[in-house]
Amino acid sequence: MGEHAPKEGSVARAAAAKQIEQLPAATPVRRASVSLQGTEVGDSVLALQHSRLTKMLTANRPSHDDTPVEMLTREAIKNGFLQRLIASSCGPRVWTEEELQASLGGALAGHHGQDIWLFAYGSLIWNPAFVYVEKRLARVHGFHRRFCLRTKIGRGSPSRPGYVLGLDRGGSCRGVVFRIAEENVASELEVVWRREMLTGVYVPTWVRAQSAGRTLRALTFVTNRRHPAYVGQLCDDAIARSIATAVGPLGHCRDYLMRTHQGLSDAGIRDAYVSRIGERVEYWRATLSS
Repeated sequence: MGEHAPKEGSVARAAAAKQIEQLPAATPVRRASVSLQGTEVGDSVLALQHSRLTKMLTANRPSHDDTPVEMLTREAIKNGFLQRLIASSCGPRVWTEEELQASLGGALAGHHGQDIWLFAYGSLIWNPAFVYVEKRLARVHGFHRRFCLRTKIGRGSPSRPGYVLGLDRGGSCRGVVFRIAEENVASELEVVWRREMLTGVYVPTWVRAQSAGRTLRALTFVTNRRHPAYVGQLCDDAIARSIATAVGPLGHCRDYLMRTHQGLSDAGIRDAYVSRIGERVEYWRATLSS
C-alpha cells in the first residue's frame, strides 16, 4: 500500500476499470494504492505506548506458513459466503436482498455522476476488498472509534464472543478516505454493502472529512445503537478479556485488533484507545494462560 503516487482523471479511471477486469475469481482485490498524505505526529507518551504495543503484538507472531489466511476476501463477499455464515448462526437476522438494495439506494439518493469518498476507521483500512483510485488520511468530527459491537459470528462465538470497532457518537476520529471512481460506484459499494450491512449493525452516514486542508463529503458506517450487538461503553478490561480469547469462523479476534493496530500504524495514525486495549489484551492472554 502507498507505493505509487495517485493518478488523475481518465488515466486513474482506466486503471481502475482494468483492475476490475483482471481480478482473479478467488483472490482478494489488488488495490490501486497511493501515498497517504498528512501523517499525524503524536506526543512522546503516545509514541512510547504505540511502540510498546507494536513490540508486544509482534513478539509471538507466528511464522509466515502459520499466519491465518484472510477469509473475508472480495470473492467471499460477492459469492455470499459471509451472508451464509451469518444466516447459519443463531445471530441477528440477515437483511433481505430488497432491504440491502433499498439501503444502498437510499444512501446514494441525490448522488449523481461523481466519484465517492468512503471513510474507513477499522478493518476497511487494512482489508478494503473494493477497487479505489485514491486514498488519503482524514479526520471526521462528531464520532470516535470504539470497540462497541459484540460479535458472536465472525471473530467470536456464542461461548467466546469478541468485539469489533464501530464509529460511535462524540469526539473525532482519524482514518482513511478512499475515492471510488464514478463508473465503479454502484458495483464497488454493493461489495461494501454485502460486507457491512448484512444485519443493519451500521447506519450509512454522510460526513465531512477533513483531509490535507480540504473538506470532503464522505460516506461512512456509524454504529446503529438500536442493534442488539451494540454494547455501549464497556470498561477496557471487559473488552480486552473477551478479545484475548474470542475466536470464530473468520479467525481470532486478537488478529483483528493486531491488524487494525498495524493498519493504523502504517497509515501514520496513533490511536491511544486501540493501543490501550491492545496492551490489556496481552495482559489477559498472559494471565489466562498462566
